[in-house]
Amino acid sequence: MNHNYLVLYSIIISFTTALCSQPDSCLYYLSIGDHYYSNFDNSNALRCYQEAYRLCPHQYDPQMKLLRAFIDYGEDQRGKPSNLFFLKALSFADTLIRQYPDSAQAYFLKAAAAVNLILLLKGKQKIMLAQTIEINCLKSIALDSTKAPAYIVLGAYYREIASASLLLKILARIFYGFTLQGSFNDALFYLNKAISLPPTNSTFVFFEIARTYIAMGKSYYPQAVANLKKALSAQISDHQENHLKAEAVILLKTITLQLNR
Repeated sequence: MNHNYLVLYSIIISFTTALCSQPDSCLYYLSIGDHYYSNFDNSNALRCYQEAYRLCPHQYDPQMKLLRAFIDYGEDQRGKPSNLFFLKALSFADTLIRQYPDSAQAYFLKAAAAVNLILLLKGKQKIMLAQTIEINCLKSIALDSTKAPAYIVLGAYYREIASASLLLKILARIFYGFTLQGSFNDALFYLNKAISLPPTNSTFVFFEIARTYIAMGKSYYPQAVANLKKALSAQISDHQENHLKAEAVILLKTITLQLNR
């Protein structure tokens, strides 16, 4: 590297460092927010990303990270008040997609918001949101075939569709104009695809594979047990994983008892 390039490089590094150290800097709040986020402190991460978005409302990172924080903070609430955060995330995702239509992350986050919201709704709203999950996961994967979280959400979605009643599927087709399609084989295909794509959240994927085998019936419980054990042995890398591991312990005890009867 010649002298001129070294000088230019030093100037860029110095400018970036100075910018990040300023309390009124978008980069400053993103950096602090990332610190909180990496420590699963979604409340403080959300506040920092909101401030970064206020300062830089049209940049990708502040928008994407604020959208992600709405979802994660909503997940931490585990109740009806979280509706507001998921609804806000859905709306925010549409804005991000309009501005950045080639962002696989934007489509995935819209699907993730819909997944969380659908758990808290009933009736028509629940059915209408179902299609949102599939469409946006598929768009995310089309833009980035290595997007492991999108495969996990899509696999879990297909499991739920495979488990749904025939009446629900008929109502969706007659009254809402679309067909709910998905099989257990579809679910396992996408979930197993996620395992092969680093980086992936192994706790989530093994937990969802286990739930799929449980839904398939008692003859598949041994496969469910094996995957629950993998989920329990995986390292913590997400704010929901302690909760998932607690669920995995309960499921493991329940199906082990049934296998031993």
